[in-house]
Amino acid sequence: MRAAATSIIGPFTNTNSRLGIVTFSASATTRLPLTFVTTESVAPTGAHGAAVASITLDDGTNWQDAILKSNAVFTASPRAGAGKLLIMVSDGEPKNYNLPDGSPSAKLGTSNNPLALDPAITAANAFKASGGHVL
Repeated sequence: MRAAATSIIGPFTNTNSRLGIVTFSASATTRLPLTFVTTESVAPTGAHGAAVASITLDDGTNWQDAILKSNAVFTASPRAGAGKLLIMVSDGEPKNYNLPDGSPSAKLGTSNNPLALDPAITAANAFKASGGHVL
């Protein structure tokens, strides 16, 4: 996952692009808000480099929470005229979803379970309806 993140971030270096990092397992965590990608930020001790280094593989996969938290990153730091592109990288199928109180569900035992997949699709569609793109 770290190698994938590094290869995605690299081409944005010094292009006047901002990139945030949200990681997820059973729930999602914002590791870095939208931050300009520079030679310094992608270095191992830079903002993006350190955020990538913090990526761990934990049990659970909550696509819904990842999309919701990513949308919150864009909402917290709007930039006039800038597009919103969510590049989602996952090592698993969704097996968790958010309960009504926002906490993660217990891990579901089956792949492609509609209980976890449908809320993720709904969150992605809402992100797209707000002008975002999901890759």
